[in-house]
Amino acid sequence: MNESILDICLKLSLAFLFSGLIGFEREINQSSAGLKTHILVGISTALIGILQLEAVEYAISLDSTIVNVDPVRLVAQVVSGIGFLGAGAIIVTKRTIQGLTTAASIWAVSAIGIAIGVGSYWTATLGFLFVIASLIIFKRLIVIDSPRSVVIKYLHEPSAHQQVQKILNSQNVPYETTRLSMEILGDQMIMSQVFRLKKPRSFDFEKLVTQLAETDFIVSVELSDID
Repeated sequence: MNESILDICLKLSLAFLFSGLIGFEREINQSSAGLKTHILVGISTALIGILQLEAVEYAISLDSTIVNVDPVRLVAQVVSGIGFLGAGAIIVTKRTIQGLTTAASIWAVSAIGIAIGVGSYWTATLGFLFVIASLIIFKRLIVIDSPRSVVIKYLHEPSAHQQVQKILNSQNVPYETTRLSMEILGDQMIMSQVFRLKKPRSFDFEKLVTQLAETDFIVSVELSDID
């Protein structure tokens, strides 16, 4: 073994600490991949980084003039493989996409783990600080009013469309209609209308649902991240 037990313990401890802190942040935000997943990814990739170094050193020790060594082959395979794990954290439904940040954090944890595994402690530490800052600090300092849409389905009745717009207007939130469609369900005609909110943070979704529930023609109301 080229590295001492103490060196390996140090690397795995750092991987455990850094990936655990990032995983904890994801855990408290109720993401699909939390503390344990991030720790496992961080430790595993650190181990692979350690094995990569040992494999290269062993190959060179045999005969560097005969053995061709690619020092990043194993690491490259890990980076590709982590992409599939990250994809598993992404949840796509008809109206929302969740897990993109978690998928990115898994990929970041793998990079930190590899850096620790190959002994680049400063790189791993700086990488961890930038990742944790992106997840925690920037989210609180920089507030982005992401576009959101309200999807309202209602029975096709003479005054239904006007009443829906009247209730939306009472919210005092600017919006635009992006899609209007119709479907037939039995002997009923169902209208489906998508309203894109221009200032979603000032929008009170619960108040809208309460107001719409007082009518007798509403079928469903959804708040969506997708137009």
